[in-house]
Amino acid sequence: MKSNAALKTEIQALPANALIEASAMYRQKFNKLMTEMAFYKALERMTKEQVLVKVSKGVYARPLITEYGLVKPSQEQIIATYTRDNKGMVVGYVLYNRLNISTQISKNTVLYSNAIQGNIKTIGNIKIERRDIDFTEEVCSAIAILEVLENYYNIQDLNYFALIALFENFAQNYDEEILNKVLSVCKYSKSTIAFLRCILDYYKVENNLSERLSALSSYRHPTMEEIYEFART
Repeated sequence: MKSNAALKTEIQALPANALIEASAMYRQKFNKLMTEMAFYKALERMTKEQVLVKVSKGVYARPLITEYGLVKPSQEQIIATYTRDNKGMVVGYVLYNRLNISTQISKNTVLYSNAIQGNIKTIGNIKIERRDIDFTEEVCSAIAILEVLENYYNIQDLNYFALIALFENFAQNYDEEILNKVLSVCKYSKSTIAFLRCILDYYKVENNLSERLSALSSYRHPTMEEIYEFART
């Protein structure tokens, strides 16, 4: 009973709409106080008592209570939970929108985060993929351009002027150590690496990306001259 009371106190001390990764909370704070089965049964009881709401498998929240009833965390709050404080970043069309390279909207949102248990977690229309890296500003910039290059041929309504500005900015601030760190954790195709090499070579930025490629292979990607031509048409 004391362990149940301690769990309830822990949860009630959280701010409204705070997300709870059940497995992480159990492992970090309650594995010496109660069995895992007892822990999850306690969560079920608190859900029935409306102390908690279940957001998805293994994820709960302390709900915001209003005069109209319980309010679950919004999509923005969920995204913030898994991305703030260098915990992750959005990719896909949300990223492309932020980079101004596309105005297309997707019904689904994809995140990379170091703050989930397991490799993939789905919360509503939000898919979270685990990446074991500290998402600093520099790391996020490197991942952003790699995501754009990886999906170049599939991005709808591509704004080539914004794309060129993205390339120029990345080339000016290129950090090979950061890129190598990202590539050790995030997997991208050889064509994407070759595309990035093409960009850096065009802007005369020294790089070692050829070491990741085969001199005997041909990789599909546009040239910078073609991209500038697309921007003019």
